[in-house]
Amino acid sequence: LLDIGIGAAGSETVIIKDINISTNNSEWVLLNSLFRQYFVNIPANSRIAIRGQNSNVLDTFRIDVILFGQTEVGSR
Repeated sequence: LLDIGIGAAGSETVIIKDINISTNNSEWVLLNSLFRQYFVNIPANSRIAIRGQNSNVLDTFRIDVILFGQTEVGSR
C-alpha cells in the first residue's frame, strides 16, 4: 500500500491513501490506479511525501510520480 501526503517531515497530512500495489514476476503493477489521475489541491512550495509498506522485508521498490499543475480558474 502507498500513501501520498504533504507537509513537514514527521507531520505529513495524507491526501491520497491506500493505493494498492502488487507484484508479479518482479514487475510492479498498480492495481486500480495505473495511470490514474488524482485531482487534489497541493499548495505552492509544499513538500510531497510517499510512504509505502511491503509484506516482504527483502524486497525494495521504486516509485515514480508525474505531477501536472494548473492554477485556479479565476484566481488573481
